[in-house]
Amino acid sequence: MSQLSNVKIVDSNTELIFVKGENLTNSIYSYRVDEPFVYVTYKNSEKVYPYSKEKIQIVYPYRESEDEKSPFEFIKNVVSIVGLKNDIGHNLLRSQFEKINFIRCDSILAAYLSGNFKDNHYKKDETTIFPFSFNLSQKEAVNKALSNKISIIEGPPGTGKTQTILNIIANAVMRGESVAVVSNNNSAVNNILEKLTNHKIDFIGASLGKVENKENFINNQILETPNMEGWELSKNALEKTTALLNDYSKEISKMLEIKNKTSKYRAQLDEIVLVLILADADSCSRKSRTVFSKHADTWWPNM
Repeated sequence: MSQLSNVKIVDSNTELIFVKGENLTNSIYSYRVDEPFVYVTYKNSEKVYPYSKEKIQIVYPYRESEDEKSPFEFIKNVVSIVGLKNDIGHNLLRSQFEKINFIRCDSILAAYLSGNFKDNHYKKDETTIFPFSFNLSQKEAVNKALSNKISIIEGPPGTGKTQTILNIIANAVMRGESVAVVSNNNSAVNNILEKLTNHKIDFIGASLGKVENKENFINNQILETPNMEGWELSKNALEKTTALLNDYSKEISKMLEIKNKTSKYRAQLDEIVLVLILADADSCSRKSRTVFSKHADTWWPNM
């Protein structure tokens, strides 16, 4: 009786069900959660299928507060006015927004609409690695990107934004996550892939997007794959490596802070030296003017 009372009929308006990463909401009639499994009954079938919680995900929608105007509706109204239109006046961007009928509560869009950017899945004590070069500000940018659902990293050319992205990718891959690198131009994405190629780890990425990129990726696949037998660490070795990485990270952070302070003091010293040079030059200039005024008549009697 208790099991039957826990059975829930699927409503695609209030939840989505992903099985092994695939959205099967419309194929599922009901489900029952009984730790550590979720028991699923498909439509047109009486058989019950048990799935471990690692293989099934039940996602709920983001719900806006009823006492405030909908930010999403506001964005759609703005898009209706400023969105790009085709030759027959059809608003292309608005049509894409109209297709969004379910906003996942754990999605980036929900975080943006609610203003809650913190990632609840982030573990503060989780090890962060930096296989690519970095400085203190880049280290902070990586940590913030990993702990927030939305991050904006700004900087002029040559300040290490690409290196920061590579370190973010490295940490995401280490945690078993997937990463999509997108840009409004191919060169920026290709730059990331080129860096991975230089380090011989480009096999973790796929250049996709337009059809040509997909075809090139498939056609240029090599049969040989890297020998990764020695890549997997035992539990004991992993714990020791993690502890060592954490110790190194703390030491590197201290050294980077010292480096930043040294640079700051050097800049202050340069300013002081410049002031002294200017003051000395001004003093010499005043002395020269005094000498000139005393001997002007002697040197230029006809002036």
